[in-house]
Amino acid sequence: MAANDIWEVVLRGRFGSGQIASYSVFHFKEGSGAAISTVPQAILDLIDSNGVDGILPNSMVYTEASYAKISPAPRGPQIIVGVTKAMSGSDTYVPQCASVVKCITATGGRSARGRTYLGPIIEGEMDKGVLSSGAQGALKDWADAMVAKWGVGGTNVSEFTMGIWSRKLSLFYPITAAARRTTVYTQRRRVAGVGI
Repeated sequence: MAANDIWEVVLRGRFGSGQIASYSVFHFKEGSGAAISTVPQAILDLIDSNGVDGILPNSMVYTEASYAKISPAPRGPQIIVGVTKAMSGSDTYVPQCASVVKCITATGGRSARGRTYLGPIIEGEMDKGVLSSGAQGALKDWADAMVAKWGVGGTNVSEFTMGIWSRKLSLFYPITAAARRTTVYTQRRRVAGVGI
């Protein structure tokens, strides 16, 4: 690990010990050489402390995460780490439905835009394709907490900065803000067993 290395962190939620229910991808730029292995659990702790666990099904548990150095080349090996976080929402859900958090940078243009998916969302937290006000509030609090910790000017940016990685341009754009989308999104290839 070295300063300015770019890391990809992936959280995987499973139903019990079986199929993958959802996965979420994040990118970080390394600062002072802190351990990237601690970041997945830190993200999950923010999910828990901001109430997002209550909008995800209680049959889903995060038991595995991975991280890999993606820049500078060559790409590093994917390293699997154990994490533990059970969700606490009801068990009525639609697997393909996810919430989206939009990542905002100081740079304009398509390459500097990004998002991350979090799901599946429980049925009681959506109505006609729109997230409930409680779900929207929890997601906003989680997004704000991530930015406060790893965004530009955040408390932990000396260790890692969260951002958008443009594969096309091989550039990293630090996040300045994040916003939750109000509508429910379809995970498409993130549906259980597809594209994983």
